[in-house]
Amino acid sequence: MITLKKKKVFVTCLLAAVFLAITGCSNKIAKTSNDTQEVVSAESILNQLSDEEKNAAALITQEEEVKNDVPMVELPKGIQGEKAETQRLEELRKLIITYYEIPKDYHESTKYYYNRVDLDDDGEEELFVIVMGPYTSGSGGSNALWVTNNGGELHVKQDFTIVNTPIIVSDKVTNGVHDLIVPFYGGGAQSQYSILEFQGDGYPRVSDGKMSKDLEGITGNAIIANDLVAEMDKGITGMNLLAE
Repeated sequence: MITLKKKKVFVTCLLAAVFLAITGCSNKIAKTSNDTQEVVSAESILNQLSDEEKNAAALITQEEEVKNDVPMVELPKGIQGEKAETQRLEELRKLIITYYEIPKDYHESTKYYYNRVDLDDDGEEELFVIVMGPYTSGSGGSNALWVTNNGGELHVKQDFTIVNTPIIVSDKVTNGVHDLIVPFYGGGAQSQYSILEFQGDGYPRVSDGKMSKDLEGITGNAIIANDLVAEMDKGITGMNLLAE
């Protein structure tokens, strides 16, 4: 199996070869080691890769180009946005599988998106992840997790159901933790927003949040602000639960 580090090397080689071919420049790449220059052709570098490695490099390159080409969802004034992270986290993948007891048959069809957050402003990095697929999603939305890192291990601080994206981390803080604002629709519900205020021991259920018809006057940062519909139309569907 190809590791993430190797994949990045393959992508670099592939892009270098393509760049040289397009610009018509010499196909010689100069690299220096211990003050000695060795000339290596881009073609020879690519020839050293197996067919599996070349296909993996091409696929990663195409996916990254498409992701960068698809803009975020439109957000109202006062709300910044960021797309989900693209780095696979092995420990997070395992946590999702274990927590939801997802059968192997569903690993490929289950996708996860996450961003790094600090909801309680304690300076410690947390993760907010939404898990989409036939085993974790329904007509009202998908399951999501607020994940903390304790002693180098990931733990679920709270789980959520019927979550839709983007999730807005509000600038407003309640009981020392930022409010979360989640689009609430589907399952026959009127399209609106559910404002979740921390209750001391956790957030309320999305269906029990304070409902608002719009985001007027709200400021904050929208996470997982990908235009998922547009990305899916281009074949980008997030990271699945298969091991690398």
